Order: sequence, then C-alpha cells, then structure tokens
Amino acid sequence: PDRVRRILFLTDMDDMGGYELKTLLEKASSQKIYTTIVGLGMDFNTDVTESIIKVPGCRYFSAQNLEDLLRPLVEYFYFSFFPIAFDSLLTCSSAEYQLEDTFG
Repeated sequence: PDRVRRILFLTDMDDMGGYELKTLLEKASSQKIYTTIVGLGMDFNTDVTESIIKVPGCRYFSAQNLEDLLRPLVEYFYFSFFPIAFDSLLTCSSAEYQLEDTFG
C-alpha cells in the first residue's frame, strides 16, 4: 500500500524493557510500521531510547515543555513522520563547497 503507518509513543520510558521493546519495534519495522517516541520529562530514559533508535524508521524526540512537544508534532510533522529514505549515502565532491551538517 502507498501509505505510511507509524506508532507514536508519548512516554518517559521509565518502565520500558529495552530488549523487549526493540524486538517489537524491529518486527513492526519489517512490516513497514515505523515508530516515533516522544520522551517526556526530566527523567526520560535515554539509555533505552538510544538502543532502539537503530531500528529502521524509528525516531525519537525529547520534550521538556509544551514548545518542545509541539515543534516535532506540528511544525515539522511531515518531516518527522514520513521517512523518504533509509540507509542513504551522500558523497560530496567539490572544490568550492563542503558538507557542514546533516539531520535525521
């Protein structure tokens, strides 16, 4: 089908079992169901998140306040939720220009 399916987690990741969650996300990714995790609050468990963002189509954001939450969910909605490429390779060969940064 020509559609993107995505699971959205709003969580502090405190009680999440990293291995079990990663296994579920890998299974979903293999079926082209992708995941966005929005980590909420100061106690956000970054260790678990760092291990699962390696799953294709999985992204995360951290939100400490309403502005942090709305930016990826509203302002950058299409960029945040609809991936256009996986495992991209960019080669830059120029005497005049150089690549300074990437995102995503």
